[in-house]
Amino acid sequence: MLELLRQLNRSEEEHAQDSPDRAKELPDLEGTLGGFWAVKSGQVSVRFALGLLLKNQMIRQNSDQEFSWGKGRSMGSRFAITTQGKQFLLASIEDAGRVK
Repeated sequence: MLELLRQLNRSEEEHAQDSPDRAKELPDLEGTLGGFWAVKSGQVSVRFALGLLLKNQMIRQNSDQEFSWGKGRSMGSRFAITTQGKQFLLASIEDAGRVK
């Protein structure tokens, strides 16, 4: 779940000036995270992790079916990190750097 938050945060940072909607679609996230051993082995479902993050309000879902000229099709549901998700991600990164 932390890597999902990292990917959504990275997407927002990379596209901050390009586009007002910096959300990522499910296939994009599944492709990006497909190389992780837990996802690859089937132990973790990206859809399930997104559901947990949505339920805890760490991400939001946009499903307005907007047409993307860059992709040449209507966009599906897109996910973006929320302020609460950013706070959790930052706190997790800070905790990981501490010696216990």
